[in-house]
Amino acid sequence: MSTTSMVWVTFSDEDGTAAERLRPELEAVLFEKWGIERKHATILTDKRSERDQQILGLADKYAREGEIEFDEDARISEGDDNGAYVQAWVWVEFGGTPLDKDNESEESDEDGDDD
Repeated sequence: MSTTSMVWVTFSDEDGTAAERLRPELEAVLFEKWGIERKHATILTDKRSERDQQILGLADKYAREGEIEFDEDARISEGDDNGAYVQAWVWVEFGGTPLDKDNESEESDEDGDDD
């Protein structure tokens, strides 16, 4: 069983580029010194790299309004394979399942004593 751990580091500087300037050093520590595989770590910065912007652009071809949507700050996980995982919002329909909210309200109306 794997465990997910998250570490947040906040940088404040005048031009907002501290995290991007430190990215190569952060990657060196994570991937080279600590031996973490790239597919298991994501470094997020406020400013998207040109590559990340291109990846988000490619992901948009999979978007369908109300079904699959991507936020501007979606996480991108790019490993050694020829592609990347992009965090998305995916609509999950509850109709006809035990989670169906319409059936819950109908059942509670039938059970209630509204005489």
